[in-house]
Amino acid sequence: MDAALECVRLDPKHGRRKKVANHSRRLAGGAFLNLAPVDFGRVVGLYMAALFVVWQLINFVALRALPTMSILAGGGLVIAGGAIITFWRPD
Repeated sequence: MDAALECVRLDPKHGRRKKVANHSRRLAGGAFLNLAPVDFGRVVGLYMAALFVVWQLINFVALRALPTMSILAGGGLVIAGGAIITFWRPD
C-alpha cells in the first residue's frame, strides 16, 4: 500500500506535468464517452473493460506489480460483461 501512496503524491519537480497528464486523461475519457457512435448504455460496458486493462497496465508499469489470479479472474468477468453489454444485439 505504501508504494501506491508514493505514486499518488505530487513531486514538486514534476507536479505540473502530472496535473496536465491527469487533465488530458480526463478530457480523452470524456471525449471517448461522448463521441462514441453507440448509445451511452452500450459504450459504458466497453469503457469499464478498457479501464480495467489500463489500470492493470498502470499498476504494472508504476508499481511493477503483477495481478493475482483472483484479479485476472475478476477482470476476465469485467471484460466479458463489457463485451456483452456493448456488442450483444437482442432480437
